[in-house]
Amino acid sequence: MDKAIKKIEQPQGYGPSKPEILDLAHRAEIPVKETIWKDGTKVIAFRTRLEDFYFMGIENKYDEHTDFGDFWGNFFDKGGYDPIDPYAIDPNCINVWWNRSADEKIYYQGKMAREDAVVPEGYTMKKFSGGEYLVVTTEWMATYEETMKHIRFEYFESMDAPDGYEKCTEQELGVWLLERWGANTGEGYRYEFWVPLKKI
Repeated sequence: MDKAIKKIEQPQGYGPSKPEILDLAHRAEIPVKETIWKDGTKVIAFRTRLEDFYFMGIENKYDEHTDFGDFWGNFFDKGGYDPIDPYAIDPNCINVWWNRSADEKIYYQGKMAREDAVVPEGYTMKKFSGGEYLVVTTEWMATYEETMKHIRFEYFESMDAPDGYEKCTEQELGVWLLERWGANTGEGYRYEFWVPLKKI
């Protein structure tokens, strides 16, 4: 998966200038843990709730042999985020990892969108159920380039779930991870991993 993440390159200057809702990262955050990673990076985790949401983007089926660079090339060839932006409720880019079935693993690139969005050709829109999430990220950073050096699956894999919860795993049906590019917050840049939680 490290190989897949390293291929992700987000465009500069995307997103509407006036998002229609407050940035999701500014919702209530319940601290869970902070730790200093071996390279000196402060990795933080907090619990938050995400309500039901609609997501518009391009779905890709993947397996252990997938070249994620092809997914991104196809995504931008079709228009990238531009067709989504008029309907986006969160200006930040999101990748959804979810299992439609045991045999269909989906990597879904796009943004959260309004329910009444007009879906462009080649794109799809799906409603996902909300729930509790463990958000694992870093401190806010000053530049896009600095943040790109801190996209590591090990960050969220190393964080335990809060007391009374367990993390959804890659083997389970449904969403098991959201990746969110935190850029339009006024506080800087950071890359966030949102891991669904379930009560024990």
